[in-house]
Amino acid sequence: MTYTPDPFHILSLKTDMPNSEIEMLDEAEAWMAIRKARDFQFQTTDPEQRKLLMCVVGFSPEVNEQYGDEAYAAGFDVVGNVTKRLDFLVCGPSAPPSKMMTAEKFGAELLTESEFKTLYKTGVFPKRY
Repeated sequence: MTYTPDPFHILSLKTDMPNSEIEMLDEAEAWMAIRKARDFQFQTTDPEQRKLLMCVVGFSPEVNEQYGDEAYAAGFDVVGNVTKRLDFLVCGPSAPPSKMMTAEKFGAELLTESEFKTLYKTGVFPKRY
């Protein structure tokens, strides 16, 4: 299965941007708007702001727990299941395809193990798009 994220779908689910504004963006502008919104959420210290949600699946229980702890230490809220509010799903080698498809449907970004490690160590979101 190849994951091809749709930035317009993600914007409509994860931001307050009106559809009329989203429709006027090209793909590069849509990705920039997503990164801007996520960077703001990731860097804010205001407890009133919603933290980004991350779920880790497809690794051994020990690694799932370790990566969850690292994500929490980096300022993410870590959840055990895919929900509509999920922002990132970190996918290990045995990640269930059903969780990946559901996360994609809800507009979450799928991260590989190496992309998660880069995000954790540097605070920089993957720029694949």
